[in-house]
Amino acid sequence: MKPNCSIDQIEEKIEQAISSHKMEIRGGVLLALSGGADSCALLYYLHKRAETEGFYLSAAHLNHKIRGEEADRDQRFCEEICTELSIPLYCRVVDIPALSAKTGRGIEEVARSERYRFFDDILAENKNLVCVATAHTASDNAETVLFNLVRGSGTRGLSGIPPVRDRKIIRPLINLTREEILFYCRANNIRFINDSTNLDTHYTRNYIRSEIIPRLTRINPYPERAIARTCAAARQDNEFIEEYAADFMQKHGIQTEAAIESLAALHPAPLTRVLVKMHEKACQSLSSGGWADANSPPSLEQKHITALLDLLKLAPDSCGMRRISLPGGIFALCERGLFFFAPDERFFEKDQFQPFYLEFGRNDLGSSGAALYLIRQDHPEIKKEIENIYKLFIHIILNFDRINGKLFVRRRKNGDSYRFGGRTRKLKKLFNDAKIPLAKRDNLPVLCDESGIVWVPGFGVRDDCTIQDGCEQLHIYYVC
Repeated sequence: MKPNCSIDQIEEKIEQAISSHKMEIRGGVLLALSGGADSCALLYYLHKRAETEGFYLSAAHLNHKIRGEEADRDQRFCEEICTELSIPLYCRVVDIPALSAKTGRGIEEVARSERYRFFDDILAENKNLVCVATAHTASDNAETVLFNLVRGSGTRGLSGIPPVRDRKIIRPLINLTREEILFYCRANNIRFINDSTNLDTHYTRNYIRSEIIPRLTRINPYPERAIARTCAAARQDNEFIEEYAADFMQKHGIQTEAAIESLAALHPAPLTRVLVKMHEKACQSLSSGGWADANSPPSLEQKHITALLDLLKLAPDSCGMRRISLPGGIFALCERGLFFFAPDERFFEKDQFQPFYLEFGRNDLGSSGAALYLIRQDHPEIKKEIENIYKLFIHIILNFDRINGKLFVRRRKNGDSYRFGGRTRKLKKLFNDAKIPLAKRDNLPVLCDESGIVWVPGFGVRDDCTIQDGCEQLHIYYVC
């Protein structure tokens, strides 16, 4: 079916999307090229524009091995058309089905994560490339919104596909329907290939595309446009709530923990955003010790958010600790008036935070995301750098002359005690008096020498290791 517009009007829609959404096409653009009609149409348009405006254009193709020989055919086709147009093409082969089976994540999720990892790697190696152009259309957006709607998504899901993401992902075709793309390809003799799985209505998105959207045209001949208007309104609302939540977190210094009382005072709309952001930060802090991709942390579903809200409601009336398990190897816990995210016990088994000796400079404490810096007093520039970079840190100074042997860290043990402030104190009592939650105690480093405990963050330095006139000093920063 021929759409009710010309080639010029289609290109005008593309230019309008670029202008209204402030898509920065300058310097260099990396095009995500699959070989389908959408990406080939965008390749044709950007190539023509690059010739007149003089920006640098290259393309990237990920062979995901999902469709066997057909996936290899797609790669050969992309190589062929890029050679014809003298456009540099980056290719990467990733066995997505095998990676999905290994990690237990869905094929779509893994494919998306690997695709954007590929783009990030290319941008990191090529400073002349400033953005990635993907060929998402108004039809893709409509399918996404309907898919999210039937899953019970909130405002964020109803916002659809953002025209610009993270200031580096742009979608110039977001105002065009699939019919307009196909017409544009035919009118300009643009070659493309078809994905055989697009006809399989066992896939939910294909069913929405083939069965649902055509029926919507009986109500509105242009459902994609109506859905796009709803997305724009939902996106505005969601952006406002997201900004409110971010301001709240900054004001209260929230990263992965917060006072239950302060969270309980929030309206549920910004509260859910705060919980999602806290979970994302917790997953990112664990990326070195468990979760494989810090750039694409696992998402919380509505059932998880509902469970978190219920946990917060029950917390003030409960005794002891309450917790729930979440994606990414994370627990959400309420204890002693504090709500926080902590690693699942499974992470402790493979955690690198085991007893180990410290060196001068930075010493990472496993998957907790914390670190200890050991600095001699003749390195003031490192001290200044730490104080400028880290907002949350504890700084102590030890009498280096009184350290017995080499310093090392370990986790707490039953019966731990050490002497500071003129008294010998049990670590368990110190933790109880300071109201440190049980789940957080195992992540606190216990700094020791051959004579025993020297220091635990939040408490005093062992009496015989305090600084004196003329002693050699050792500066220690605990950052978390």
